[in-house]
Amino acid sequence: MFDNTDSDVSFLVRSTADPRDFWHVPGRGPHVGTLLVSRTDRTRFRITARDAPAPLNGSPIILIGSDTVEITEAKTGRVVGIDSQASKQLVVEERGEGTLEPGLEVALEGLNAQIYFKDLKTSFSALSEDGDKSVARRLVVGDGEEWELV
Repeated sequence: MFDNTDSDVSFLVRSTADPRDFWHVPGRGPHVGTLLVSRTDRTRFRITARDAPAPLNGSPIILIGSDTVEITEAKTGRVVGIDSQASKQLVVEERGEGTLEPGLEVALEGLNAQIYFKDLKTSFSALSEDGDKSVARRLVVGDGEEWELV
């Protein structure tokens, strides 16, 4: 469960299995636009409810596993989604006009923006190209490890 009281709050996303591993979106280089797991770099994100009812009397929105969430890069507002091509890796893309309207599953070309809050617990895993965990690894959908907001 997560209290989404203030939409201006941003988080780092960290592995619970190895707290040295953080989500990172490189600003340049061959992996621009790809969400990586890194031990040296980190990126802040915002997590917001997509379909949650309006809070009553200014109460906070409490997220549960079945809630659909939007994950955006805090600095740029770019949207995190799942590349619906064969790779199934997590990518970050600019929000286009008319995209990401509530209820749309595929919001950007080739990008599935339908992510549930519970996916942070079960659905994302770091894929190492050569087995070396000290270098940045791609984040993919699969037998996931648990990630936490810090």
